[in-house]
Amino acid sequence: MPSVVQSWIHGFHDALSFLTCIALPRKNTTAKDLSASTPFFAPVGLVVGLATTLTAWLGCTFWGYALSGSGLYMLTAWLWLAVNISITRGLHWDGVADLGDAAGSGARGERFRQILKDSRMGAFGAIYLVLAYSGQWIALAGHIGKGHWLLLLLAPAWARAAAVWLAAWTLPSPNTTLGSLFCAGVGQRLGCMYQLLGILILTLLAWFENCTLWQLITTGVLQILLLRYLRVLAIRGGGLSGDFLGACIEWSQLCFLLCTL
Repeated sequence: MPSVVQSWIHGFHDALSFLTCIALPRKNTTAKDLSASTPFFAPVGLVVGLATTLTAWLGCTFWGYALSGSGLYMLTAWLWLAVNISITRGLHWDGVADLGDAAGSGARGERFRQILKDSRMGAFGAIYLVLAYSGQWIALAGHIGKGHWLLLLLAPAWARAAAVWLAAWTLPSPNTTLGSLFCAGVGQRLGCMYQLLGILILTLLAWFENCTLWQLITTGVLQILLLRYLRVLAIRGGGLSGDFLGACIEWSQLCFLLCTL
Protein backbone atom coordinates (compact mmCIF):
# COMPACT_ATOMS: atom_id res chain seq x y z
CA MET A 1 0.00 0.00 0.00
CA PRO A 2 2.76 2.54 0.79
CA SER A 3 4.22 1.98 -2.69
CA VAL A 4 0.82 2.75 -4.24
CA VAL A 5 0.48 5.94 -2.21
CA GLN A 6 4.03 6.93 -3.14
CA SER A 7 3.29 6.41 -6.84
CA TRP A 8 0.21 8.62 -6.50
CA ILE A 9 2.26 11.31 -4.78
CA HIS A 10 4.91 11.13 -7.50
CA GLY A 11 2.28 11.19 -10.24
CA PHE A 12 0.57 14.24 -8.77
CA HIS A 13 3.90 15.99 -8.28
CA ASP A 14 4.96 15.28 -11.87
CA ALA A 15 1.65 16.60 -13.22
CA LEU A 16 1.88 19.66 -10.99
CA SER A 17 5.46 20.42 -12.01
CA PHE A 18 4.72 20.02 -15.71
CA LEU A 19 1.40 21.89 -15.88
CA THR A 20 2.32 24.65 -13.40
CA CYS A 21 5.29 26.41 -11.85
CA ILE A 22 4.10 25.62 -8.31
CA ALA A 23 6.36 22.56 -7.95
CA LEU A 24 9.86 21.87 -9.24
CA PRO A 25 10.39 18.73 -11.38
CA ARG A 26 11.72 15.67 -9.61
CA LYS A 27 15.23 14.58 -10.44
CA ASN A 28 15.55 12.00 -13.23
CA THR A 29 11.92 12.31 -14.32
CA THR A 30 11.37 9.97 -17.29
CA ALA A 31 8.91 9.81 -20.16
CA LYS A 32 7.20 6.96 -18.32
CA ASP A 33 6.72 9.25 -15.30
CA LEU A 34 5.03 11.87 -17.49
CA SER A 35 2.67 9.25 -18.87
CA ALA A 36 1.85 8.10 -15.34
CA SER A 37 0.99 11.68 -14.34
CA THR A 38 -1.96 11.94 -16.76
CA PRO A 39 -4.59 10.76 -14.22
CA PHE A 40 -3.74 13.75 -12.06
CA PHE A 41 -4.57 16.44 -14.63
CA ALA A 42 -7.94 17.29 -13.04
CA PRO A 43 -6.55 17.44 -9.46
CA VAL A 44 -3.90 19.87 -10.71
CA GLY A 45 -6.74 21.84 -12.27
CA LEU A 46 -8.34 22.08 -8.82
CA VAL A 47 -5.09 23.48 -7.44
CA VAL A 48 -5.01 26.08 -10.21
CA GLY A 49 -8.68 26.87 -9.64
CA LEU A 50 -8.15 27.30 -5.91
CA ALA A 51 -5.24 29.71 -6.42
CA THR A 52 -6.97 31.78 -9.10
CA THR A 53 -10.38 31.91 -7.42
CA LEU A 54 -9.05 32.71 -3.96
CA THR A 55 -6.92 35.52 -5.38
CA ALA A 56 -9.86 36.86 -7.38
CA TRP A 57 -12.13 36.72 -4.33
CA LEU A 58 -9.59 38.62 -2.25
CA GLY A 59 -9.17 41.17 -5.04
CA CYS A 60 -12.93 41.58 -5.33
CA THR A 61 -13.18 42.14 -1.58
CA PHE A 62 -10.32 44.66 -1.56
CA TRP A 63 -11.34 46.60 -4.67
CA GLY A 64 -15.00 46.45 -3.61
CA TYR A 65 -14.38 49.36 -1.25
CA ALA A 66 -13.54 51.62 -4.20
CA LEU A 67 -15.27 50.03 -7.21
CA SER A 68 -18.63 48.47 -7.96
CA GLY A 69 -20.55 46.99 -10.85
CA SER A 70 -19.01 45.96 -14.17
CA GLY A 71 -15.71 47.73 -13.48
CA LEU A 72 -15.11 45.64 -10.38
CA TYR A 73 -16.12 42.42 -12.11
CA MET A 74 -13.91 43.03 -15.17
CA LEU A 75 -10.90 43.89 -13.01
CA THR A 76 -11.37 40.81 -10.85
CA ALA A 77 -11.81 38.61 -13.93
CA TRP A 78 -8.57 39.99 -15.34
CA LEU A 79 -6.84 39.13 -12.05
CA TRP A 80 -8.18 35.55 -12.25
CA LEU A 81 -6.74 35.19 -15.75
CA ALA A 82 -3.45 36.83 -14.82
CA VAL A 83 -2.90 34.41 -11.94
CA ASN A 84 -3.92 31.48 -14.15
CA ILE A 85 -1.42 32.43 -16.84
CA SER A 86 1.32 33.08 -14.27
CA ILE A 87 0.85 29.71 -12.57
CA THR A 88 0.77 27.76 -15.84
CA ARG A 89 3.54 29.84 -17.48
CA GLY A 90 1.16 30.46 -20.40
CA LEU A 91 1.81 26.87 -21.48
CA HIS A 92 -1.63 26.19 -22.91
CA TRP A 93 -2.00 29.52 -24.69
CA ASP A 94 0.97 28.61 -26.86
CA GLY A 95 -1.08 25.63 -28.06
CA VAL A 96 -4.00 27.93 -28.90
CA ALA A 97 -1.75 30.09 -31.09
CA ASP A 98 0.11 27.22 -32.78
CA LEU A 99 -3.03 25.23 -33.52
CA GLY A 100 -4.79 28.39 -34.69
CA ASP A 101 -2.09 29.00 -37.32
CA ALA A 102 -2.10 25.35 -38.45
CA ALA A 103 -5.90 25.05 -38.60
CA GLY A 104 -6.36 28.45 -40.24
CA SER A 105 -3.90 27.58 -42.98
CA GLY A 106 -6.06 24.71 -44.22
CA ALA A 107 -2.92 22.59 -44.64
CA ARG A 108 -2.81 18.82 -44.14
CA GLY A 109 -0.23 16.17 -43.37
CA GLU A 110 3.39 17.21 -43.19
CA ARG A 111 2.68 20.86 -44.00
CA PHE A 112 0.16 21.01 -41.13
CA ARG A 113 2.80 19.62 -38.74
CA GLN A 114 5.41 22.11 -39.97
CA ILE A 115 3.11 25.06 -39.26
CA LEU A 116 2.14 23.57 -35.90
CA LYS A 117 5.79 23.30 -34.85
CA ASP A 118 6.73 26.77 -36.10
CA SER A 119 7.50 28.97 -33.06
CA ARG A 120 6.56 32.12 -34.96
CA MET A 121 2.98 33.33 -34.54
CA GLY A 122 0.91 34.21 -37.60
CA ALA A 123 -2.33 36.12 -38.10
CA PHE A 124 -4.59 33.15 -37.37
CA GLY A 125 -2.74 32.38 -34.15
CA ALA A 126 -3.13 35.98 -32.97
CA ILE A 127 -6.83 36.01 -33.85
CA TYR A 128 -7.52 32.77 -31.97
CA LEU A 129 -5.61 34.04 -28.94
CA VAL A 130 -7.67 37.23 -28.83
CA LEU A 131 -10.94 35.32 -29.21
CA ALA A 132 -10.11 32.78 -26.50
CA TYR A 133 -8.73 35.34 -24.04
CA SER A 134 -11.45 37.96 -24.49
CA GLY A 135 -14.16 35.30 -24.33
CA GLN A 136 -12.84 33.95 -21.04
CA TRP A 137 -12.41 37.45 -19.62
CA ILE A 138 -15.99 38.46 -20.38
CA ALA A 139 -17.44 35.16 -19.18
CA LEU A 140 -15.43 35.32 -15.96
CA ALA A 141 -16.71 38.84 -15.27
CA GLY A 142 -20.26 37.60 -15.72
CA HIS A 143 -19.77 34.74 -13.27
CA ILE A 144 -18.08 36.97 -10.70
CA GLY A 145 -21.02 39.35 -10.95
CA LYS A 146 -23.33 36.44 -10.10
CA GLY A 147 -21.11 35.19 -7.29
CA HIS A 148 -20.34 31.86 -8.99
CA TRP A 149 -17.12 31.21 -7.05
CA LEU A 150 -17.50 27.42 -7.02
CA LEU A 151 -17.85 27.44 -10.80
CA LEU A 152 -14.62 29.43 -11.14
CA LEU A 153 -12.92 26.92 -8.85
CA LEU A 154 -14.05 23.98 -11.02
CA ALA A 155 -13.40 25.54 -14.45
CA PRO A 156 -9.66 24.66 -14.62
CA ALA A 157 -10.40 21.10 -13.48
CA TRP A 158 -13.03 20.70 -16.22
CA ALA A 159 -10.60 22.05 -18.82
CA ARG A 160 -7.87 19.59 -17.87
CA ALA A 161 -10.37 16.74 -17.74
CA ALA A 162 -11.22 17.66 -21.33
CA ALA A 163 -7.57 17.14 -22.30
CA VAL A 164 -7.79 13.61 -20.90
CA TRP A 165 -11.02 13.00 -22.84
CA LEU A 166 -9.30 14.13 -26.03
CA ALA A 167 -6.26 11.92 -25.34
CA ALA A 168 -8.54 8.93 -24.75
CA TRP A 169 -10.46 9.55 -27.96
CA THR A 170 -7.64 10.39 -30.38
CA LEU A 171 -4.64 8.50 -31.76
CA PRO A 172 -1.33 10.10 -30.75
CA SER A 173 1.33 11.30 -33.12
CA PRO A 174 3.62 8.46 -34.28
CA ASN A 175 6.58 10.60 -33.23
CA THR A 176 7.62 10.91 -29.60
CA THR A 177 5.82 14.07 -28.51
CA LEU A 178 4.25 15.29 -25.29
CA GLY A 179 0.90 14.37 -26.76
CA SER A 180 1.96 10.78 -27.38
CA LEU A 181 3.43 10.51 -23.87
CA PHE A 182 0.25 11.65 -22.19
CA CYS A 183 -1.91 9.51 -24.50
CA ALA A 184 0.10 6.52 -23.32
CA GLY A 185 -1.09 7.24 -19.80
CA VAL A 186 -4.78 7.13 -20.73
CA GLY A 187 -6.48 3.76 -20.64
CA GLN A 188 -10.11 2.72 -20.89
CA ARG A 189 -10.51 2.73 -17.12
CA LEU A 190 -9.15 6.27 -16.77
CA GLY A 191 -11.36 7.47 -19.62
CA CYS A 192 -14.45 6.09 -17.86
CA MET A 193 -13.39 7.63 -14.54
CA TYR A 194 -12.96 11.03 -16.15
CA GLN A 195 -16.37 10.78 -17.79
CA LEU A 196 -17.85 10.22 -14.34
CA LEU A 197 -15.83 13.19 -13.11
CA GLY A 198 -17.43 15.37 -15.80
CA ILE A 199 -20.90 14.26 -14.66
CA LEU A 200 -19.94 15.00 -11.05
CA ILE A 201 -18.83 18.54 -11.92
CA LEU A 202 -22.07 19.23 -13.77
CA THR A 203 -24.04 17.83 -10.82
CA LEU A 204 -22.22 20.16 -8.43
CA LEU A 205 -23.08 23.11 -10.66
CA ALA A 206 -26.75 22.13 -10.72
CA TRP A 207 -26.83 21.71 -6.94
CA PHE A 208 -24.74 24.64 -5.70
CA GLU A 209 -24.76 27.17 -8.58
CA ASN A 210 -28.36 26.59 -9.70
CA CYS A 211 -27.35 25.92 -13.29
CA THR A 212 -30.35 24.90 -15.39
CA LEU A 213 -30.71 21.58 -17.18
CA TRP A 214 -30.45 23.43 -20.48
CA GLN A 215 -27.12 24.98 -19.45
CA LEU A 216 -25.72 21.60 -18.42
CA ILE A 217 -26.87 19.92 -21.64
CA THR A 218 -25.42 22.77 -23.70
CA THR A 219 -22.10 22.49 -21.86
CA GLY A 220 -21.90 18.75 -22.52
CA VAL A 221 -22.94 18.94 -26.17
CA LEU A 222 -20.63 21.85 -27.03
CA GLN A 223 -17.74 20.12 -25.27
CA ILE A 224 -18.30 16.96 -27.32
CA LEU A 225 -18.41 18.98 -30.54
CA LEU A 226 -15.18 20.75 -29.58
CA LEU A 227 -13.45 17.43 -28.88
CA ARG A 228 -14.69 16.05 -32.18
CA TYR A 229 -13.34 19.07 -34.06
CA LEU A 230 -9.93 18.75 -32.37
CA ARG A 231 -9.90 15.04 -33.16
CA VAL A 232 -10.53 15.77 -36.84
CA LEU A 233 -7.68 18.30 -36.83
CA ALA A 234 -5.39 15.78 -35.14
CA ILE A 235 -6.17 13.21 -37.83
CA ARG A 236 -5.44 15.84 -40.48
CA GLY A 237 -2.11 16.61 -38.82
CA GLY A 238 -1.01 13.01 -38.34
CA GLY A 239 -1.87 12.50 -34.68
CA LEU A 240 -2.29 14.22 -31.33
CA SER A 241 0.53 16.43 -30.04
CA GLY A 242 1.00 18.64 -26.99
CA ASP A 243 -0.30 21.71 -28.82
CA PHE A 244 -3.67 20.00 -29.23
CA LEU A 245 -3.89 19.30 -25.50
CA GLY A 246 -2.98 22.89 -24.63
CA ALA A 247 -5.53 24.31 -27.04
CA CYS A 248 -8.11 21.83 -25.77
CA ILE A 249 -7.63 23.08 -22.21
CA GLU A 250 -8.16 26.76 -23.05
CA TRP A 251 -11.04 26.28 -25.49
CA SER A 252 -12.74 23.83 -23.11
CA GLN A 253 -12.42 26.34 -20.28
CA LEU A 254 -14.06 28.95 -22.51
CA CYS A 255 -16.82 26.52 -23.42
CA PHE A 256 -17.45 25.72 -19.75
CA LEU A 257 -17.55 29.38 -18.72
CA LEU A 258 -19.81 30.54 -21.56
CA CYS A 259 -22.37 27.75 -21.41
CA THR A 260 -22.91 28.12 -17.67
CA LEU A 261 -23.52 31.88 -17.66
